[in-house]
Amino acid sequence: MRDRYRLSVVFGLNQICELQLIKTCDEIGRLVILAADIWNEYFPSLIGQPQVDYMLQKFQSESVISNHMQDGWQYYFIIAGNKPVGYIGIYQDKQSQVVELSKFYVQAMSRCQGIGKMALTQLIENEILPKMKRISLRVNKDNRIAISAYQRMGFNKIAEDVVDIGNGFVMDDFIFEKSLVDNVCLR
Repeated sequence: MRDRYRLSVVFGLNQICELQLIKTCDEIGRLVILAADIWNEYFPSLIGQPQVDYMLQKFQSESVISNHMQDGWQYYFIIAGNKPVGYIGIYQDKQSQVVELSKFYVQAMSRCQGIGKMALTQLIENEILPKMKRISLRVNKDNRIAISAYQRMGFNKIAEDVVDIGNGFVMDDFIFEKSLVDNVCLR
């Protein structure tokens, strides 16, 4: 496994987009700050600020991410213009051969430029294949932008799920999956 992957797309004035594996406590700290920036910009209109604050603490804190990494989760910065513009978090279940794409977020200024699609394609081609058969993710039912993007990348809705996450909040999601057996890339 390499720590960085250069993506095959150039953005703007020769800006290369890369994935960087997150390994250190300092990088986790930077990830938590990036997550807060993205979540506070994007999600209050979908789920409200109180739930954003709760979910950042419950799922995106330094201790939670550190514990996840100790349990085999992998986190990556999406780097463009030599700075993090998003992040990905995955768990590869080798027994079921399913990858859980749990975190996949891009800053507002970098959305709709193909960065997320290329990052996910590169991750699948370099880290996931040929070890895994499917990639699975959850997306808020009201997140039309993400749902449309996932459908364009070949993901299919397979279920709906409502999960009580505590403190009076729920995650009301669609579950999407993509087969990795016959269709290797997302392009």
